[in-house]
Amino acid sequence: MIELYLIKTLTGFEVSKTSYGEFNKLKIGEEVKAKVTSPSKRVLGFHKKYFSLLDVAFENKPEYLDGMNKEHFRKEIIARAGFYDTHTNFKGLPIYEAKSISFVKMDQKTFEDLYDRSMDIIIQYVLNGSKSEEIEREVLAKLNGF
Repeated sequence: MIELYLIKTLTGFEVSKTSYGEFNKLKIGEEVKAKVTSPSKRVLGFHKKYFSLLDVAFENKPEYLDGMNKEHFRKEIIARAGFYDTHTNFKGLPIYEAKSISFVKMDQKTFEDLYDRSMDIIIQYVLNGSKSEEIEREVLAKLNGF
């Protein structure tokens, strides 16, 4: 099952950037059933802002992180920001897994906390020496298509 987030427009619906990858998994002509609900727990614009923050950090990451793909990068930021579950592997060592940040699993206030903590992690581990105001300017420019 996939979840799609749609945006109502004057001419119909558009698939949100958040859901575009899932939408592309559907085959042309494939019939699907959809249940429409409002993801009222969170503000979609802030969700986009968070992913723009991750994009800015990923695009400017240091060379030693070049082997890390975008999905692993996102999960590492979320886990280091304190949003993780733990379990142990066969050797008894702890495994840290990033928690889901889906609309239904995280309310707006918690998501804003994740954003702030992620900014701190990005400054500390990824964009050393950068100031949050500089990163925020780049995030907003990316959101606005500049």
